[in-house]
Amino acid sequence: MLGMTRLRLEQYDAARTAFELVKSMAIAGAADPLGLAPAATGWLGRVFYKKGETAAAARTYLDFFKIGDDEQKSSALQSLETVFKSTDFASDTIKAEAFMQDGLLRSVMIVWFLDHAPQGEFTTGWLLPRLAAMAASGPVPHADRIAWLAYDSGKMEEDEKWAAMADQEQPMTLWV
Repeated sequence: MLGMTRLRLEQYDAARTAFELVKSMAIAGAADPLGLAPAATGWLGRVFYKKGETAAAARTYLDFFKIGDDEQKSSALQSLETVFKSTDFASDTIKAEAFMQDGLLRSVMIVWFLDHAPQGEFTTGWLLPRLAAMAASGPVPHADRIAWLAYDSGKMEEDEKWAAMADQEQPMTLWV
């Protein structure tokens, strides 16, 4: 209740502290018959979202998805979609970079762009070159999906490079 009250009052740091306390108490073994710890995780995501910390919000919603019941999982996915729809990666590369630094968020971001029309110059001018730079220092997971993203963006030479790095038995690799 304290976390929700602070959230409604836009006292985000106090709300975060309250939600994190609920989570830490559950981890320490406190009884949680109402399932407040998973719910607190979802509300913590909301705190990050309201503060404009979209990568932290997205990561928290993914954590919420992992620990929540079926209804909470649905809520987590809806909240994650809200984060992605409201984040203008093309005009805020600082936020985009925060997503790139987290392997799981990077993977979700790639899938997001595959499922939604690529953002033109952002995809070809920022995302694909950034992924290529990461590949220079070692393998990049989901090369098949990156190949598809390059293909979908009209970057055929990059498509071929990513397809060569991908698992050759994956359907996306075989298609591109």
